[in-house]
Amino acid sequence: EWDNDFSGEGKLYISPFDGKIHLYGAESGIWRIDQGGRWYQGMGGSYEDYGPKRMPEEPERFATVRYTDTDGNGFFDLFEYDLDGDGVFESRDEVKADEGEVFDTSSMTYSDFTALQQRVADLQWSRAQEYLALARDKGVETFWYSRLMHPKSVRERYDHGFWLWFYLSRDMQYGNK
Repeated sequence: EWDNDFSGEGKLYISPFDGKIHLYGAESGIWRIDQGGRWYQGMGGSYEDYGPKRMPEEPERFATVRYTDTDGNGFFDLFEYDLDGDGVFESRDEVKADEGEVFDTSSMTYSDFTALQQRVADLQWSRAQEYLALARDKGVETFWYSRLMHPKSVRERYDHGFWLWFYLSRDMQYGNK
């Protein structure tokens, strides 16, 4: 995420739309999705099936989310998705109520940051549980996401909560069963 004019002064906010922590004042941002964190910037690679060596080949295509603050108020209000990694953003969410609680990082301590991480993870997980119940009520099949339903850490509640919400919201939107 880029705050080119430093209007946000390094502050952060929790987006009420996607539940993620974003850079306040950023004009735009790009998230190259690597769900397992295996290929971040081409560093490393994963071990496939407990093999003795890492997989050296980085995938050529990644899904991408593009964030934009279209009205210049410091909060992202346009979320665009290229989920098949072909460079074309096929879908978008425009957020009308783009705001969020702002956190001044200059005065935050380590315990403040860990408390923020805990809070955001709990919010993500709570929202995911709401969407899980709603999806089941609407007859949406949820067994596809069983790997995401049992987080073992704060980080997994944040990560798995986001992906459960994202996938279930799309399933309900497009009627997948």
